[in-house]
Amino acid sequence: YGSLSGFGQTGPMASMPAYDLVVQALGGVMSLTGHPGQPPVRVGVSIGDLASGLYFVIALQAALVRRMQGHGGSRIDIAMLDCQVAMLEGSLTNYLSTGVITESLGSRHYSIALDLKKSDDKQIFEKLLAKSDFLVENYRPGTMERLGYAWSDLQQKYPQLIYGSLSGFGQTGPMASMPAYDLVVQALGGVMSLTGHPGQPPVRVGVSIGDLASGLYFVIALQAALVRRMQGHGGSRIDIAMLDCQVAMLEGSLTNYLSTGVITESLGSRHYSIAPFQAYRTKDSYMILAGGNDRLFAQACEVLQRTDLVQDERFKSNQLRCQHVDVLEVEIEKTLAAKTTEEWVKLFDEKGVPSAPIQNVSKVATHPQVNARNMIVDIKDPVFGNIRTGGNPIKMTGIPDQVEHRGAPTLDQDRSSILQWLDT
Repeated sequence: YGSLSGFGQTGPMASMPAYDLVVQALGGVMSLTGHPGQPPVRVGVSIGDLASGLYFVIALQAALVRRMQGHGGSRIDIAMLDCQVAMLEGSLTNYLSTGVITESLGSRHYSIALDLKKSDDKQIFEKLLAKSDFLVENYRPGTMERLGYAWSDLQQKYPQLIYGSLSGFGQTGPMASMPAYDLVVQALGGVMSLTGHPGQPPVRVGVSIGDLASGLYFVIALQAALVRRMQGHGGSRIDIAMLDCQVAMLEGSLTNYLSTGVITESLGSRHYSIAPFQAYRTKDSYMILAGGNDRLFAQACEVLQRTDLVQDERFKSNQLRCQHVDVLEVEIEKTLAAKTTEEWVKLFDEKGVPSAPIQNVSKVATHPQVNARNMIVDIKDPVFGNIRTGGNPIKMTGIPDQVEHRGAPTLDQDRSSILQWLDT
């Protein structure tokens, strides 16, 4: 039984409505995206919807595996806001602690260092393969083959092994051997062209969406392969490309181009097909207002005490509001200038209209909803002491929602215990 909502099933905001733009603002992603001193920028793809959807699939697959192992059904609770917090990676860790990002990314790993050009280490590696469910690698395509570990060979020797590769451009195609970073695939994949203000220099999405999205798709593929194996289909070969994942996230912008030939451009904080749905200036800062349909627009106008806007022929439908979005922005900001962001958000919340302040990481880290859902956790490290970082957005029965974790291992830290395990 899985639920996906804006703020989850628990916490003080559980019953509040949410849109992608609202959780981008509350979750800190908007504060990290854009040029210094410029008005806020929305990530050009619906990162709040897309990320939470990917986490939801991962949770559903995990619950299915648990059921196939005899643990019965599960209750899953995924919040869009939690998923945004989880994507803040180093920005949140840097604010909360010492900036040691490896701790937040590796707190459940065990470490053994192997040189696959040495025969003794190759023997250890092959013993690991014989006892492992997964082999995952992130080299440039061709590296594992040169080391003697091509899929065609491993499949025969370890027929139950699930072999996954994650690379910039995948194992095939004219760019397969090319190097890539998150920024490269953001640019090639079209996301940067959709993010930023019209006529301004390009903007990188403030979180590593190329790395993060491909990692989530990779987990989905690995779990799907595990389910297939549990159903008797043996091992699988998985090939995930960062660029492919960026293209998959283009949603309506790509579909619109392929069907109409129209290229979607960057729109600042606006949405290309919904209005009002953007950041607006208030008396003291900017806030998000997301009147995603005629009913919410009318309710927003009640809060603004601008029912004249509902009667205005230019704003009678969402399509008309999109056509006259510049005029609508002027009218809304004229009224918002009378109060602070905090005052307006409180009024919109009372009416059930999706709205939000645009929070930086310090506001995210201290937000009541974020803390109520254990999205700020502690890592106990023997070298660095207590490190605080983002939590796990997957809340599921049978899986403890831990708020304390062990530190990431140092290189080769667990060699002796791993070798002992291999010999048992």
